[in-house]
Order: sequence, then C-alpha cells, then structure tokens
Amino acid sequence: MVIGSALPVDDLSGRVALVCGGTGRIGRAITRQLAAGGASVAVHCHRRRERAESLLTGLKKDQPGHLQSQRHIVVAGDLASVTAAHAVVREVRDKMGAPPAIVVNAAHPETGPAATDQISDSHLNAHIDGFRIHVNVCRATIAGMRDSGAGRLILISGALAVRPFPGLGVYGAVKAAANAFSRTLALEEGSYGTTVNIVSLGRVEYEDGTQAFDPDPRYEALDKITRMRMALTKMATPADVARTVSFLVSPASSAITGQVLYLAGGEAM
Repeated sequence: MVIGSALPVDDLSGRVALVCGGTGRIGRAITRQLAAGGASVAVHCHRRRERAESLLTGLKKDQPGHLQSQRHIVVAGDLASVTAAHAVVREVRDKMGAPPAIVVNAAHPETGPAATDQISDSHLNAHIDGFRIHVNVCRATIAGMRDSGAGRLILISGALAVRPFPGLGVYGAVKAAANAFSRTLALEEGSYGTTVNIVSLGRVEYEDGTQAFDPDPRYEALDKITRMRMALTKMATPADVARTVSFLVSPASSAITGQVLYLAGGEAM
C-alpha cells in the first residue's frame, strides 16, 4: 500500500495496535507508520497527555479517505504497575472493540550514566521499572493476542545489552534481561501464533544528522566509539525504526520470532 508521497507500508488494515511510550520520538514515528499501514492505534502516555492528544489530532487529520474506519485513541497509565497495565489494555479493548493484536513497547526510563559506586537507589529502581514495564505490558496483552491467532509483540531495546560501556552497566543489564525475557516469551506463545521480537537500537539520528534524543555530554565518548565501530556511515533514523517495526508486525514476518534485530549501522557486530 502507498499513501500519498510516503514510502510503501505494510497492510495492517483491521488490526488494533497499542504503542506504549507513544509520545517519545521513537514512539511517535512508530505510531505514524502503523497508522499509515491501516492499523487503529492506541497511543499510550504516562504523563505527557497533551503531546499524545496532539499526535492523535495529526493522525486523524492525515487519515486518507479509504481508511476512515480507523479509530485512534489516547490511553494513559504508569506501566510499571501491573494493575495500571491491565487497565490500559482493558481501555483499549473497550473503546476499540478488540484487544490489541499488535503491541510495541517503546517506553523507557530517562536516566543518565552512573559508575557502579555512584549508583543510587533511584537510578537502580528507574531501570528496574523499565524492565518491569516490558514484563507488565506482556502480562496484560498476551491473553488477547492468543484469541487473535496472529499477535505481534515488539520490544524496543538497546545495543548496550551486548557490549559494555563504563557508567551504563545497569542500563545494559536491564536491556539484556529484556532480550532474554522476550526470547522465552516467544517460545511460550509461539503455539498461539504470537511472535515476539526485539528491535535493538544504537544511536538514532534524524536525516540531517541531529540526534533523535537530547544530546548529553556524558555520552560523547560512547558516540565517538560507536562511530568508529560502525560498518555503515549513517545512524538509524526514527523512520528506519518505524519501518522495521511495521515489517515485524505485518503478515510478512509471520515466520520470525525470538529474534533480536540490531538497528545500529553494523556497530553491534
């Protein structure tokens, strides 16, 4: 399917998608891509409801005539709470008529690096909550996916899960835990037709070279090493991430599960 001047997208017509962390830069790109493919999208936010509503307005404004059956909504909640995660999924089901068959978790804690002897309880707990969000989202959604027979779970992770860097030990450990959890879940849910995959990111930039995340001087050394190790000359863009997710949730990816796909310009090789 081709919409306007956009690149071809996968046909997701009739599917209900939940994008957790949908107000972040990566989450917004994924939301737009899934909507362009025909999915009805529930945009999740924690605190940034106004940003989520603005994204929703844009989706409805850009919606082509032949996709008028799409419904997009905003849902809010702290997914680190399993009670809130189940409430979010119930709201999607009640308002959209079906549980989400496509779930993308782009939610993550916003914390900087810290050497081991400087790790505070709040730093550690924020990262553990990031892993808890992954688990809670999956706990709340897999039953509905089983009924669909073609569920799709995508968790956004990071290349630091497989290569260490000073100050990012807790971050890397949590991402590695998410990878291991996802592969186990893929084994558990495969007989129901549900696929579970990880999209693991390195540095993400826009086409003009500006960073997709707020620059942090504490990451300058990591950025320099990353560029030295990359096989390609460009970083992945939010659009690259969104198109990869779109493929992984489409029928074309039905034989792919339990995989970690690195969007890091070859840096994680």
